[in-house]
Amino acid sequence: MQDIVNDRLLRAIDVADLLGISANTVLDWGQSGKLPSFKLGGKNGAVRFRESDVLAWLETQRRQAVA
Repeated sequence: MQDIVNDRLLRAIDVADLLGISANTVLDWGQSGKLPSFKLGGKNGAVRFRESDVLAWLETQRRQAVA
């Protein structure tokens, strides 16, 4: 539980900077389920990305590209 509390929540723009893509693409990938995301405060809340989820997703993408 402590890891979840300490895990940084990133905005789409933060993830976009990390991945070198647009924030709109990040939001599209989050909405489609390609990239793990969630909404704060329900249906119309702000979209956030757990840093650990994004890094794990990125590592999976890297492994698939190498295989």
